[in-house]
Amino acid sequence: MAVGRALLLLQLIHPNPGPGHWTESLRVLYLNTRSLKAIVNSESESVNKICKITILQRLVYGGGLDVIALTETWLNDSLFDSEILPGFTTFRQDRCTASG
Repeated sequence: MAVGRALLLLQLIHPNPGPGHWTESLRVLYLNTRSLKAIVNSESESVNKICKITILQRLVYGGGLDVIALTETWLNDSLFDSEILPGFTTFRQDRCTASG
């Protein structure tokens, strides 16, 4: 008997649980931020400008997300991980030789 078949019989693995299996337990945000440190116009009447990091934090902390994947952040070593999304473990690879 093949090992995979034995594991199926022992119910240690499931045969292709399908897309509904993961979407019920893991919430993921994938976002191209294009310069995360940028200051942009605010939609609020009380504030004229807002940093994109603040917008990201409001989105993340208000959404009950488990995994956040960000591209094109344009970050460098002038910003600590703890300043971006406190409470999350951050894995990043900033460009050292060029901007963007």
